[in-house]
Amino acid sequence: MVSEYLFAIVATMMLSNGLVLAIMSRDLPDNLRPAAHTWQAGTFLIAIGCGLFAIASERPPPMLLVIVNTAFLIGLLAYNRALAKFYGFKASNWLYLPIAVGAFSVFWFSMVDENFQARIIIITIAWCWLMLASIRILARPPRADDSISRRVLLIIFMIMAVFTALRASVFLFSPLPTDFSVTTGASTVNVVTPIFMAVLPVLGTTSFILLCSDRIRLQWEHAASTDYLTGLPNRRTLTQRAEQLFKTAGQAGAGLSVAIFDIDSFKKINDTHGHDVGDRALQHVADILSTHAGNRTMVARSGGEEFVMLLDGPPEQRLEGLRKAVEDAPCKTDGKVLPLTVSVGGASRGPSDADFSGLLRRADRALYAAKSLGRNRVEVSDPQEDGLAAAGPRAV
Repeated sequence: MVSEYLFAIVATMMLSNGLVLAIMSRDLPDNLRPAAHTWQAGTFLIAIGCGLFAIASERPPPMLLVIVNTAFLIGLLAYNRALAKFYGFKASNWLYLPIAVGAFSVFWFSMVDENFQARIIIITIAWCWLMLASIRILARPPRADDSISRRVLLIIFMIMAVFTALRASVFLFSPLPTDFSVTTGASTVNVVTPIFMAVLPVLGTTSFILLCSDRIRLQWEHAASTDYLTGLPNRRTLTQRAEQLFKTAGQAGAGLSVAIFDIDSFKKINDTHGHDVGDRALQHVADILSTHAGNRTMVARSGGEEFVMLLDGPPEQRLEGLRKAVEDAPCKTDGKVLPLTVSVGGASRGPSDADFSGLLRRADRALYAAKSLGRNRVEVSDPQEDGLAAAGPRAV
C-alpha cells in the first residue's frame, strides 16, 4: 500500500502545480501562453496517470496499465511541444511514433501476450525517446535566452531519463516474485518510482514557470534598451556603451569615432506622405546603416530622425560610403519610390575630449555644418580642435 499512498501524494502535488501554472498563465504575455497551456496539459495528464495508479489494486487490470502509460507518454509529448513553442522550434511529428509503439506494446504484452520484460523494455525506450527530444531542445537555446532555470530544467529531464533507464534495468536483471506488480511496495524501485515521477511535473513545472519569468525579464530589458520602431539600440543603451568604449579606448590608446546621421527634410516627408510613410523611411535608413556598418560598429537611434554610430577608427571614408548607400537605395512603400538622403557629422576622439559628451558635441556641430552647406554630405570635425570650441568641420 506504500506505493499507492505515494502515488496519491505526488498526484496531488502535480495537480497543485498544474493549477498554479493555470492561474499564472492568465498574466503571461500572449506569446508565452500557448507554451504554458501545453505544459499545463502535460502536468495534468501525468497527474491523472499517477492518480489512477493510486486507486489501482495490487494487480491493476491490463486496460488500466494501457491508459496510465498512454497518459504518461502524451504528457511527456506535451512537455516537448511546450518547449518547442517556447523557443520557437518546429515540433517533430516523429514523436507520435513512441507514443503509438509504447501504448500498443503495453496493450499487447499485458492483454494479449503477457510479457512484463518486453513491456518494460519498449515503454522505457518510448519514455526516454520523448525525454531526450526535450533535452535536445533545452541543450540548444537561443544565445540571448540562456538562463539558470533552463539549465535546471535540462538537468531534471536528464535525471528522469537516467532514472527511467535504471528502473528498467532493475526490473529486467533483478529476480522478481511471481506475483510482482508495479503498484505495490514489494520492491524498493516501486517505492522510489512515484517520488521520481513527481520530479518532472512538480520541480519541472516550477522551473518552467521560472523560465517564463526569465523570458519576461529579458523582454522588458530588451524593451528598455531598444528603439521600438527600428529595433536598434536606443539613446540610453548608446550612451552606456559609448562611455564604456570611450574609457577603454583611452586606456588602450585606440581610436574611437562617432557619427550622427540626420535624414534630410524628414518633416516634409511626414507632412507630404503621412507619419506611416515617415516611420517606414526611418526603418529603411536604419536597415541600411545596420547592414553596412559591420560587426564592430554600433548603430543606435538617438531620437526623431537622427541615428548615431560608434566606430573604432577614422570615420571619413566609411561615412561617405554610408551616405552614398542611403542615397542609392530609395525607400519603396505603398507603390511609391521615395528618395532619401542623409547629412552626416563625424568626430574622432582627440586630446581635448574629456568624455564622450564632448566628442558627441563636436559630431553634432559637424552635422550642423553639413546641413548648412546644402545637406546630403559628410562633414568631419577636426580632432585637434577644442571639444567645446567651435570646431572647424572639413568636408569629405
